Amino acid sequence: MKRFLMALAKMRARLMRSCLQKLLTAFALFSMVSCGNGDSAGTAPNPVQDAALGTECSLGADRGWCWQQPLPVPHHVYEVQFLDSERGWAVGEGGFIIATEDGGRSWSRRSSPVFEDLSSVRFADASHGWAVANQSARMIGTTDGGRTWSLLAPFAPLSSVQQLWVVGGSTLVASGPLPGMSAYQTIISQDGGASWRVASMPRVTHVGASGTLWSMAFEGLWVSRDFGLTASVALPCKACTLSPVALEDDSQLLVVASSQTRYQSSDAGRTWSSSAMNQQPDAAGIGFAAKAFNRGGTGWGLSLRLVTYPGGVGGVAPVTIWRTSDAGTTWSPLALPSWLDPTAAAVSSDGFLDAQTMWLLLDRHAVLTIDGGATWQRLDFPNEAEAPAFVRRSGGALLAGFGRFQDRWYASTDGGRQWTVLPAARDDSDVSYGSAWFLDDTHGFVAAGDGKLRVTEDGGRTWRQQVLPGEPTLGGSLQFTPDGVGWALADARLYRSLDSGRSWEIRALPDSLDRRIYRAQFVDANHGWIVARNCMFSGQVADCTSTLSATMDAGLSWQGLGPIEESSGVAFADANVGVMTSYGGAIKRTTDGGRTWTAAATEGPVPAQLGKIYFRTATEGWILPYYSPAVALRTKDAGLTWKSVTLPARSTNFYDIRFVDEANGWIVGAGGLVLHSADGGATWARQPTATGMPLFSAFPIDSQKVWIAGARSTILVTATAGE
Repeated sequence: MKRFLMALAKMRARLMRSCLQKLLTAFALFSMVSCGNGDSAGTAPNPVQDAALGTECSLGADRGWCWQQPLPVPHHVYEVQFLDSERGWAVGEGGFIIATEDGGRSWSRRSSPVFEDLSSVRFADASHGWAVANQSARMIGTTDGGRTWSLLAPFAPLSSVQQLWVVGGSTLVASGPLPGMSAYQTIISQDGGASWRVASMPRVTHVGASGTLWSMAFEGLWVSRDFGLTASVALPCKACTLSPVALEDDSQLLVVASSQTRYQSSDAGRTWSSSAMNQQPDAAGIGFAAKAFNRGGTGWGLSLRLVTYPGGVGGVAPVTIWRTSDAGTTWSPLALPSWLDPTAAAVSSDGFLDAQTMWLLLDRHAVLTIDGGATWQRLDFPNEAEAPAFVRRSGGALLAGFGRFQDRWYASTDGGRQWTVLPAARDDSDVSYGSAWFLDDTHGFVAAGDGKLRVTEDGGRTWRQQVLPGEPTLGGSLQFTPDGVGWALADARLYRSLDSGRSWEIRALPDSLDRRIYRAQFVDANHGWIVARNCMFSGQVADCTSTLSATMDAGLSWQGLGPIEESSGVAFADANVGVMTSYGGAIKRTTDGGRTWTAAATEGPVPAQLGKIYFRTATEGWILPYYSPAVALRTKDAGLTWKSVTLPARSTNFYDIRFVDEANGWIVGAGGLVLHSADGGATWARQPTATGMPLFSAFPIDSQKVWIAGARSTILVTATAGE
C-alpha cells in the first residue's frame, strides 16, 4: 500500500505539472496579440486534398472540422460498457460512440445527435441504451442497439450525472449535484428518459435488480420500493457508520456497522437480524467493510488501519483481506501465494469486482483472481510498462484503463488472459498548442507548451518539431507581422525570424526585462510592446508587479511605459492606438503608443473579466470575455467606444478570435467551443467540432480554410468554413 500511495503521489505531481503547463499555455494565448490586416494572411484558396483533412471530420465526408493531430484517432474514451462477452459500446469526447459485436476485436462508429463529451453509457438489454452528455445536461437514447441515437429530455434539476442506474428497459435512476451546490439529488425516469422527477429520499447509493432504491444517510439505511415516490428508514443506525449494502438482488442484504455489528435481511430489508461479528478481524483496524456479496452469501471483507507515510502524510491502508461463505457469520483471512508479498501489494476498496473476482497492485503490475483468491494471475497488456489505473467488470468483460488521463482502454472477455486495446487510444502527451500561424495554405506553425514550435510545409499532412535557440522548455506563442517578420515567445524570452520562420534568433533585452516577458506584440517589423513580470517571493507567497515597455527599432532598444495592473490585457491596432483592460471590466485607450491612457466608453453589459483583445484593422477590434457572461465587446472607431455582442455559448472560457475578411470570423474556447460569424460579428453560430478539448488559437487562411490549435496536441482544419 505504501508503494501504491507513493506512486499516486508521483502521479499527482505529474498532474500538477501537467495542469501548470496547460495553464501557462492557455495564458500564453494572450502573449502574442495579432492586429491589422487580418484579411491578408493567406493567398488565393487552392483545392484542398483529402490527405490534408486528417482522418475524421465532425460532419463526415471531409465536412466540418477535421482532425489532423493527434493521430490515428483523436477521441478520448470516457466509459465502456459490455452487455455480454461479445456486445459492447464506448463513448467519449465530442459525442464519440463506437460499438463492438465480437468482444472488442473490431469496432464500428455510430453517429451521435450531440457533439458534447459523453461521460457514461448504460444498456439495459441488446436494444435499449442511454448515454449522458454532462456539458449540456442532456441524455441521448437508443432503442435499436445503438445503431441510431436520439436526444432525450434534460436531466433537470441536476447539473451533471455522477451515477446512473438502469432498471428494466425504461426506468433510469440518476444521481448528481444541484447547480452551484455540493448537495446531491436523485432523479427518476420511468419512460426511458423522456421525463424526470425528483426522488423523495436522500441521495441514492445503491439500486437493486428489481428497482429498489437504497441510501446511506445519518439516520441509517433508507429504502424506496416505488421508484422514489415514497421512502422510509429500513435500518436505523444513528450512532454508527454503515458500510455499503452488499447485495446481488433485492432479497439478500448484508450491512456491517462500524461497531462490528452485522445486520442481515432475507426479505428485502423488511425485517433484520443482528449479531456481533464472531471475531474482530483486526485489533489494529479502524473499520471493516463487506464487499461484493452474491446471493449465496459468498463475499469479501476488508479491514483498514491508519498509517503515517514518510513526510508525515497520513493515510488509510488495508490490514487484511477476508473471505466468507455464510453471509458474514464467519470470516477467514485470505491466504496469498508466497510470490505475492502482502506488504508490497495494494488493494483499493473498488478492487472487489464481484464475489469471486478482485485485483490488486503488486509493484508496477496488476494481479487478478477470478476464483475467490484460490489462484492468481499477472495481467499483461500490450505495450504497457506500468500498472493500469483501474480494472473493472462490465457485463461479460473485464475493462482496464491506462494513462494519466485514462486514455487507453483495454477489454478482456476471457478472464484477463488476453486484452484487446480499444481503437480510441490516443497519445498520452499533455503538450498543448497555444497559438497557430500560417504564412500561406501550406506553410504553418504552432507554438507548443513545451517551448518548441511545430512546423508544416505541406498543408498539415506532416509536422516536424523545431527547437528554438537556447532550447526553451516552457510556454510558447508566435506571430508574423504583415511585413513577414516573425516573433516568438518561449521561456519568457523573445525570438525573431527574418526568413519566414526557417531560423530564429534570441533578441537581447535589458536586465530588467530579460527572462521576465509573458506577453508580447508587434504591429510591424519595428514597433512592438512587451509586458514583463517581476516577482518577489516570501516563502511560497509571490508579490508580482507588471510593466509595459515599447520598442520602435525592432527590439534594439526599449522604453519603459510604466507599471500596469496584474490583471491587465494590452493590444495595439497600430503604432499609436492601443487598448488596455483590467479586472472589473475597465477599458483604457492610448493614441500615443502607450505613453498616456484615457477611459474608453462602453455600451451594454461588460464582463468583469476581459480576455483576448484583437484588432482586425486599425479601427475594428474585439475583446472577448475571459469567462462568463458570454458577451464580447466590439469597436469600430479604434477603441474609442465598445458595444456588447451576445455570444451563443454557455459559461465557458473564451480564448481566441480572428477574422479573415469583413464578414467571416471565428471564436474558439474551452470544451471544443467554435463559434462562426458570416456577417461581420453581428451574429454567431456554434459549430460542432467532435472534441471537448480546450481550443486556444484560430487562424483562417481564407473564408473556407481555417486552422485551430488546442490542448493535448490538438490541430483541427476545415475546408468548408466549419459548415
